[in-house]
Amino acid sequence: MSCTLLLDASECQAPSRDQHSSSPEERTEAPPDVTTPQPIEEKLGSQSVTADTEDQQRRVAKLEPQNGPSSGVAAIKNQYVLKRPLQEPETDDDESQPPPGKRKKRGQNKQRPRAIIPYSQLLCPKLHSAHGGEGCRYGDKCRYLHDVARYMAVKPPDIGDRCYVYDTFGKCGYGAACRFALSHLTPDFANVVNEALYDPNRPSPLVNAVPKGLQENLRKKRFAFPRSDAFLRKLQAGGGLKAACDGNVTGETEEDRLPNEANSRADTDPGGKQGLATAGCCEDLVGGEPGSVQPEPRGKGEGCCETGAVPEAASANGGAGILSEAQSSRTMEKSEGSVVDVEVTPVGVTSAGVVTDEDVICLRAAEKKKLDFRGKLYLAPLTTVGNLPFRRICKGFGADITCGEMALCSSLLQGQQSEWALMKRHESEDFFGVQVCGSFADSMARCAELLNSQVKVDFVDINAGCPIDMVFKKGAGCALMGRQNKFHEVVCGMVSVLDCPLTVKMRTGVYDKSWNAHRLAPKLRDCGVSMVTIHGRSREQRYTKLADWEYIETCAQAANPIPVFGNGDILSFEDYYSHLESSTVSGIMIARGALVKPWLFTEIKERRHWDISSSERLELLRTYTNYGLEHWGSDFQGVENTRKFLLEWLSFLYRYIPVGVLERVPQRMNERPPLYCGRDDLETLMGSSNCKDWIKIRLATFHSGGYVKGQQSEWALMKRHESEDFFGVQVCGSFADSMARCAELLNSQVKVDFVDINAGCPIDMVFKKGAGCALMGRQNKFHEVVCGMVSVLDCPLTVKMRTGVYDKSWNAHRLAPKLRDCGVSMVTRYTKLADWEYIETCAQAANPIPVFGNGDILSFEDYYSHLESSTVSGIMIARGALVKPWLFTEIKERRHWDISSSERLELLRTYTNYGLEHWGSDFQGVENTRKFLLEWLSFLYRYIPVGVLERVPQRMNERPPLYCGRDDLETLMGSSNCKDWIKISEMLLGPVPADFTFLPKHKANSYEG
Repeated sequence: MSCTLLLDASECQAPSRDQHSSSPEERTEAPPDVTTPQPIEEKLGSQSVTADTEDQQRRVAKLEPQNGPSSGVAAIKNQYVLKRPLQEPETDDDESQPPPGKRKKRGQNKQRPRAIIPYSQLLCPKLHSAHGGEGCRYGDKCRYLHDVARYMAVKPPDIGDRCYVYDTFGKCGYGAACRFALSHLTPDFANVVNEALYDPNRPSPLVNAVPKGLQENLRKKRFAFPRSDAFLRKLQAGGGLKAACDGNVTGETEEDRLPNEANSRADTDPGGKQGLATAGCCEDLVGGEPGSVQPEPRGKGEGCCETGAVPEAASANGGAGILSEAQSSRTMEKSEGSVVDVEVTPVGVTSAGVVTDEDVICLRAAEKKKLDFRGKLYLAPLTTVGNLPFRRICKGFGADITCGEMALCSSLLQGQQSEWALMKRHESEDFFGVQVCGSFADSMARCAELLNSQVKVDFVDINAGCPIDMVFKKGAGCALMGRQNKFHEVVCGMVSVLDCPLTVKMRTGVYDKSWNAHRLAPKLRDCGVSMVTIHGRSREQRYTKLADWEYIETCAQAANPIPVFGNGDILSFEDYYSHLESSTVSGIMIARGALVKPWLFTEIKERRHWDISSSERLELLRTYTNYGLEHWGSDFQGVENTRKFLLEWLSFLYRYIPVGVLERVPQRMNERPPLYCGRDDLETLMGSSNCKDWIKIRLATFHSGGYVKGQQSEWALMKRHESEDFFGVQVCGSFADSMARCAELLNSQVKVDFVDINAGCPIDMVFKKGAGCALMGRQNKFHEVVCGMVSVLDCPLTVKMRTGVYDKSWNAHRLAPKLRDCGVSMVTRYTKLADWEYIETCAQAANPIPVFGNGDILSFEDYYSHLESSTVSGIMIARGALVKPWLFTEIKERRHWDISSSERLELLRTYTNYGLEHWGSDFQGVENTRKFLLEWLSFLYRYIPVGVLERVPQRMNERPPLYCGRDDLETLMGSSNCKDWIKISEMLLGPVPADFTFLPKHKANSYEG
């Protein structure tokens, strides 16, 4: 399968570069956006007063740019701006301009199509080893396939030749259902296990996976919430909220605390294997769920329990505080389910371990876990896109605090799998919280108590800023800011049942003209909230205006001494430190900025602009894809989930404008990219706002092998200048599938006259992967590679190889006829010892296809001597062109050119100009030109002028001795000292930095200066 990664060259006429970066010193800072900021309240009393006109004009003038572009459009260098679209805009693209007289579409696309395969064509999940492989209990009535051979016959083709999960962990749990299955299946469809990598005792990297028993107990309402019920009883007893919060933080009596023992024990001993501590003398027991022990429920006076309480036991499957159906029906008569947990030791069961009271004694506020939020980089909880693979990406770039996506408390209490999946935490997330959303104190308190006992988190966050209508109309999210009494009850209830810190994230207010976050912040502090995050916009304005950091500062002062984090419009380290150092906020939460450029965390910590290349960004997407396959699975549904969330992220990622393309650095959050052409084709593709282009990028992340990966550094080698009228490209690989796909990709996307296979590269990195010269020792694989490429190419295929791998076992003469029979158009012999007699042997064996010889050509005598004394069709010139590129003129004119030092300097100046045109004239472009110029000088110094030689011509293996040229410049150009090469580069490109050093790529060219 081929994947399109390139756009037509005629549509991208900007100068191309392999790598770019930008120095902050060479850029001017982009002025802020001119959008009018939100007016703030000037008095912090009970009434809301908007700023007057004069003050508002003063603040607008402060933000208005002097010489900037129009609002919302980033400034791009002129050479990258396109005057016409690369393609027709998509009708469903949210960036396209609406027709005249019609409003632009906003909101969510709720009717998006989904990829669906009938159940009758999917393998039963119970047959996956990932699900235990225990077999399906439904038998013939199951709607899935149970015949693996039949499933493999209807299964879509694999989308890759390597399975990331198998290569990483040694075993893929999805077996035949994996979309990369052929890499770990035997011919009879058995799943292969790599014993060297697979460790059955390895702990899962995921935490907070919900057990099935807990879901069942939540759905059947058999989960007890003693702390929450105690708080609600006090709240309803008439004393009001103050009485409920005063005194005991949890609001529990000694009897109310007892059920928490089961909660805590279930967290550490979910199977109940350690036995039950005796808290009464009840002896009658009844059967319950498998593995559980349940006492007979009794009313007051029925047993010998003085309290008349209902006994309760922990279930083996359910986790904390579980009641049987009979118990739940009887205990409902007591107010709000007040249950005293009287536990018994079953007959024949002995309690083990030390019995402590740490799980029944409630923590006071001063004893609760303390966290230091100040100064840390906080990745905001991001719905849909802020999933676990994305958080792992941001964690790798330096995020300190991560938080799960917003979860609805009602769905958590109902045990919905999709909502509990948002609680999962990767082992790399060392400072992790979960965010919940709800509208009532009872459900939010019960949800907090449930999370407190079942989920391992460092903090719990309340979402009081969600502006979505579905949430807002239910009184949750941002609506809580307008229901202050309910908000107060929700916060106090959650604080009373949590053992970890509680934080709140909210906006400035619901409506533009009635901001109230500065009044809510002190009340939240008094309730026991550990940290407050303020998003500097109201629900009404959404993202139509800039975040108001002055108002965030007002809220930070009002909430003192608890930490307050600001949030809004952070897209560079300048934005971050500007707001952090000019206010009293304790830190900054980063939301959309992380979606647009997740490496922002690295930029902030290192205080620099990272001009990340398109190949690095594609590699980042590939890492995300691998994380997604590990998290959601590598079967059909897992691949579709990874694909869906990858495309969701790309709908933000395309907004990033590379540093080297910007006219002014940094880019602002509200500056969208105009239509522009990147520095290479992949960068252009990544900057497109067209959904179809995102799908092309998605294809690249699901393929492996050579150029199909779309790496910028490799695609840059495909570029062809208009002066090259006979041009080919050379590729290197070790497997027939990847090389054939690469050839098909080049055939459709690159304008070349031929494609060449490199079967002569001796470098260890290439050789150890079975490519390059190693192909000559893998003759069957070599045959498959050649035949596969010939079958998909419309242009000729050539091969370049050596005489063999080892000196005493040359085999090129045997390979040449096989290559000819495969359809190769030309073979080049690249010999280590330049044995031209053996080249002649190979040329005769490969007849009638042309064979080119290669080795030790440095003069026209060498060229014609070998050409006329053998049957080779031509000669390839390699190192000779590096030492004296005018060799081609000497050959055509059959003369020695005693080129002067001034002519050679002019030649270097021409190369420098070409380099600045190709790599660019900015800082990175100049450094690239200097680097490659010095690499060439490490070969060019070997040339000895004709007028200096004792005998003409010079031979390839003759290195120059220490000599003095006919002038100072000729002496300088003949020096083998790296420092002299740097002096020549300074003559052409100006002085180098003080700490500049250069070491040639090839060790044979290295000389100490």
